[in-house]
Amino acid sequence: MLRFSQGRPVCAVPIAAFAPLFALGLAWPTDGRAAPTADLPAGVSETMVFEPVFQGRTRILTAGNPSAEPVVLVHGIGEAGARDWYGVLPGLAQRYRVVAFDLPGFAGSDHRNQTFTPLMYATFIQFVVRERVRGPFTLVGHSLGGAVALRYASVWPADVKRLVVVDAAGILYRSALAKEVLQLGGAGKPAINIWQRSAKAIAGKLVDQFGRVPLDLDAIWGAQTARRIWLGSNSAKIAALALIDEDFSRLLDRVTVPTALIWGTADHVAPPRTARLLAARLPDAALTWLDKVGHEPMHQAPERFLPLLQAAIAGHGFARWKAVPPATSTRDGVCKREEGKVFTGAWRRIDANDCERMRIEHATVQELVANDSEITLEDVRFDSPGVARRIQDSLVTATALVVRAAIAFDLDQAQLDLAGADVEATVMGTRVDDDSVGVFSACRWYTPQRQGGLHGVFKLETESAY
Repeated sequence: MLRFSQGRPVCAVPIAAFAPLFALGLAWPTDGRAAPTADLPAGVSETMVFEPVFQGRTRILTAGNPSAEPVVLVHGIGEAGARDWYGVLPGLAQRYRVVAFDLPGFAGSDHRNQTFTPLMYATFIQFVVRERVRGPFTLVGHSLGGAVALRYASVWPADVKRLVVVDAAGILYRSALAKEVLQLGGAGKPAINIWQRSAKAIAGKLVDQFGRVPLDLDAIWGAQTARRIWLGSNSAKIAALALIDEDFSRLLDRVTVPTALIWGTADHVAPPRTARLLAARLPDAALTWLDKVGHEPMHQAPERFLPLLQAAIAGHGFARWKAVPPATSTRDGVCKREEGKVFTGAWRRIDANDCERMRIEHATVQELVANDSEITLEDVRFDSPGVARRIQDSLVTATALVVRAAIAFDLDQAQLDLAGADVEATVMGTRVDDDSVGVFSACRWYTPQRQGGLHGVFKLETESAY
């Protein structure tokens, strides 16, 4: 069977790898005083209220006709809080009733040493809208706010008419998130060498190191004293760490409302891989890219972002994500000692031997055989009556993967990194010939051995099945 190291999945890469998330809130006041409020845009009203979830004061903004269709805006981690929305508030208020706020722990709301988890924030939003919003509303979330919006829609789906998620942070399992951030250059040099070594070294020599740090993350953010010692009682750091530790694998299927995803292709905080994961796993999602834009499109490309946001709220202009449909082929492909080779379309079998940075994209494949190779798969479907993928001494990174097979993976000193995968196997999910490692981010996994969500880093032991 598949087994945890130290009893449960734990952090895989030094905390420095998450610097882009933490850096957004490093300058945050931690003494309980609210940050100063910038000048409000014309037509926007501000009020301070006591909220019962975190039991503190919070700043709430409203704009537009009270009888108009409601839109709720949720900001991300950062010093600005709801000020992130100042550039779009006046335009949205011309048509909608807009409600925004400083999440507890940010900007004009009270700052305290508390457990700022996505679920707690979703509960706070429920308090805000209960008295200020009539009927189902469109929920818009950016960064941390995007993750919180997904959490809200999974718990109170009847409240939400439409969901707009902008560069949502987190979602990926923390090991995979750190890997993406490091490869994109978001955290400098620490730990980059781990992911630049050969696939064989990662799968073999580093197998026992992958996924370990001395402390469990929830042991840090879940206890008041630990938060004070490790995080300096900093609200933004607490919220970031709790977000990184959140498991979205089981809740995404419950987000059934139409969801528009808006993402910057140059986002180093919420990597584009997260967008592809969400597009694949959410039941009704549409994805639009902002080319060469980073994590804050409302500031970095407002002239492009506002029309997209308005279209998403109105429910038009976004094409629904469609996974690659099943297809058959008699075509075989080979990669041998090549670098950067790309396969697309329908294939019966693909063999990879000693290949670097090989890619399979928007493809259907019956069988993949990989030896001593580094392979990336995006939007690929495997339909096989036998073994879909035989992976030996190789690193395979897959996003938006669909597998229907008797045996999904046959592994021999392999490294798997799956995000948003949908796996159904009639015999077993993994057959392990020699110890391997799997990192799973918000995956759907149905085999005789296990049914449900899969999220974490696992050591796959020899002669085990999962």
